[in-house]
Amino acid sequence: MAALRISSVCSILFLLLSGQLTGQADAITGAVTDSATGSPVAGARIEALGAGGVVAAAARTDFRGRFRLTGLAAQRYTIVFTRLGYARRRVEDIAPGAPRLVIAMVSVAVGIDPLVVSASRVEQTSLEAPASVSVVARRDIDEATAFTPLDHVRTVTGIDFASKGLTQHTYAVRGGRGANSAVLLTLMDHRYAAIPSLRLNVPYLLPTTSDDIERIEVIRGPAAALYGPNSARGVLHIITRSPFESQGTSISLVGGERSLFQGSLRHARVLGNRLGFKISGEYFRANDWEFVDSVEARNRDLAIQKGADPDTLLVGNRDFGIERAVGQARLDWRPGDNTSVMLTGGLAQAMNTIDLTGVGGTQVRDWRSQYLQAQVRHGRLFANVIYNTSDAGDTYQLRTGEPIVDNSGVLAAQLQHRTQVATRHDLLYGVDFRRTIPRTGRTIHGRNEDDDELNEIGAYVHSTTALSPKVDLVGALRLDYHDRINDLAISPRAALVFKPSPSHALRLTYNRAYNSPDPQDLFIDLVVDSFPGLPYGVRWRGTPKHGFNFRRDCGGLCMRSPFNPAGSQAFLLADATLMWPAVVALLQAQGVDISTLPAPDATQVGTALRALNLSTGDFDQVTTAEVADIEADRRTMSNVFELGYKGVIEGRILVGVDVYLTRVTDEFGELFAATPNVFLDQATLEQYLGNFLPAAQAAQLADEITRIPLGTVSPKEAGDADIVLVQRQGSAYTLWGADFSITAEATPEFSVRGTYSWTSRDSITSLGTVGDVILSVPKHKGSVALGYRNDDVGFSANVRGRAVSTFPVASGVLRGQVTSYALFDASVGYRLPWAPHVRVSLNAQNIFDNRHQEFAGAPELGRLLTTRLHVTFLATAVGRCAAQRWGAGTYSRVLGPTAGSRTSYQCPKQSER
Repeated sequence: MAALRISSVCSILFLLLSGQLTGQADAITGAVTDSATGSPVAGARIEALGAGGVVAAAARTDFRGRFRLTGLAAQRYTIVFTRLGYARRRVEDIAPGAPRLVIAMVSVAVGIDPLVVSASRVEQTSLEAPASVSVVARRDIDEATAFTPLDHVRTVTGIDFASKGLTQHTYAVRGGRGANSAVLLTLMDHRYAAIPSLRLNVPYLLPTTSDDIERIEVIRGPAAALYGPNSARGVLHIITRSPFESQGTSISLVGGERSLFQGSLRHARVLGNRLGFKISGEYFRANDWEFVDSVEARNRDLAIQKGADPDTLLVGNRDFGIERAVGQARLDWRPGDNTSVMLTGGLAQAMNTIDLTGVGGTQVRDWRSQYLQAQVRHGRLFANVIYNTSDAGDTYQLRTGEPIVDNSGVLAAQLQHRTQVATRHDLLYGVDFRRTIPRTGRTIHGRNEDDDELNEIGAYVHSTTALSPKVDLVGALRLDYHDRINDLAISPRAALVFKPSPSHALRLTYNRAYNSPDPQDLFIDLVVDSFPGLPYGVRWRGTPKHGFNFRRDCGGLCMRSPFNPAGSQAFLLADATLMWPAVVALLQAQGVDISTLPAPDATQVGTALRALNLSTGDFDQVTTAEVADIEADRRTMSNVFELGYKGVIEGRILVGVDVYLTRVTDEFGELFAATPNVFLDQATLEQYLGNFLPAAQAAQLADEITRIPLGTVSPKEAGDADIVLVQRQGSAYTLWGADFSITAEATPEFSVRGTYSWTSRDSITSLGTVGDVILSVPKHKGSVALGYRNDDVGFSANVRGRAVSTFPVASGVLRGQVTSYALFDASVGYRLPWAPHVRVSLNAQNIFDNRHQEFAGAPELGRLLTTRLHVTFLATAVGRCAAQRWGAGTYSRVLGPTAGSRTSYQCPKQSER
């Protein structure tokens, strides 16, 4: 009986073992570890390349670093291992069923030649990328004190970064910018980060914390061939950390001058082998730098004189307190070795702040930005669905007190696939769709509210061909359709990348890119100012689908007038004498009676046309011939040639040099008054009044009367007599520029970084029909940074300087000049020896208190001192070692060894590394 049982057990074991061996006959298995620490490397991609370099199977390592390639035919394969932050590994001649592989990957110096995903929408090193790219690495992010995610790019090469307060910033690259950034496509984990309908990038409404950011990639130059609309200048991509590769809890507390407090929390955990989640949140409050706007003050005084209650009046009612909160949650599921699913949701709420826009100051109250995102990766297939919403809360304009309502949303979807054609051709192709749904309660889009939705769809293909071991040919083509301007845009890219050695790359690129009119360009209908005592509004209007067209069938040029008894919508001849009864009534209201004087006609008193000058507030003379129809908005096109070099010298010095030529066509000019007002001519009126009054009295009265606008030369599409502000579009200009950067790791402890950027113009005067184009950026800017980091004792120190040249500013109603300035920041940090998971740092912004203004209409900024306490609780002994090596919470790759080794693991010393 016992022999029978033993025989049965042996049979079962034989069957199980046979089944297991049979199951592995078509598989290659193994594990990936860090060569320095021996810890598992999660998220590494493993590909089995068959004949001709075709991918036969692919997988990713789990959080224990294990992988399994299945479904393989009985032949020999080349196994390729890639992981962001590690050098690529290749293992030749591996067959299914081979012994388990154990691969040690070497961590690369990410600060010297980092890996990026934004330049070509695939993972590659910055040397391989066919674009000018910079990366803000995790370690730099961790050591900096930042109040918004965009604070980390302040000194990145080529960035035109201007602060309007503690958390309010505007930024751009290689061209003009406005009071709010809209020209640089900003992404967060492949999600559009701009406010849906306004398409503005608002740093304090980004729902992530610094502890949750893995890196920030900045692509300078056109990216429309891959990303489509509004990426003609480049891409800024914030990539957050996966819970699989960054388990643990971190807490950060910041306090400082101006009653500043910032607290953030992040927690990430893996459940089993397949499921991971993370949550993060942040709260910030402070008293902002103060500024008094003269237009707001004037409008407020006038409203109070008319009886408005100062305690409830919104005009000019500035609250300089800042308060914001953000939160984010993410769930990662890896159902298979080659499949991952990411579900994310987040919100950011600005409870209170003051921001600058093209219409002046805005008091932001309870503005909330929210999003939901689902992302799926299966092998080389990538799918992404996004839904962003915005709620402006109780926000209002400070110049008028009018509310700003924005309950807009955007729905976007992306589908992308990558494949290889033989060994020399890498092909990427995909489609994008975006539907924008503005909801502004008739405050921003006004009369366009019921007809302002738009759809955009694009398709692209991107190819990289190895012409030789040292030369790659990169080509891309994208087609985009915009249903409101009803056209098809074509964006090609061509590049040659020459790598004479693995550490040097030279590239020559051509890109044709474009910016599409956004909902604000097309649909804005917003009153931004008024004239005290006169029934005129100053209204910013988007250009209608068929443009603005002026009538000339009233016996001449036509006008509308708020004084017309037939109503302000009715047209009549642009003859100021027709409104003489209104002149009599207005003067009577001021105590001047001219009712006994006979009304003049056009043969006795002439008519003058004068247009509002937004810079001076006066009215400038114009002629009838200068009143021209305005065409519908079109795409702004850019043709860009670029020559770039990037090289790593002796493994310690990274040098980058880029020279570019940009030809821009159909550019938008500055906001201007497109509708001249109708006035009585002073000379002929004075002569006419002299027939009835003494000469001195006639001259004084004529001067007063001819300051009254009696009508507006208004286009058919305007609908009333308000002054219409629009942006002209047309003509072309050429912009040259250069960017230079150097990063040197002088010793393992000391580093030096420097940047310099030059552009040939900060403004273009008399540009055809557009007039003056003010880019609002400096011609010269640069930065330098010195860093010291001793990981053994846990001490770091940094000194950073940046400078810009003087430049003019024109953004909507904001006009002025920014005087050149140079600033220095400094920080020191120390990891407590008795508590290695605790780091304390002291930071000084503008350490010499150089009071300066960085944008017109913004306050003067001075010195700000803060302290930071950062605590990280990592899950494993190796995690604690990582905290000692890199500073708490920064070594996101390390997840730790198995449970059995936790008590015995020893951190390697600096000399051993």
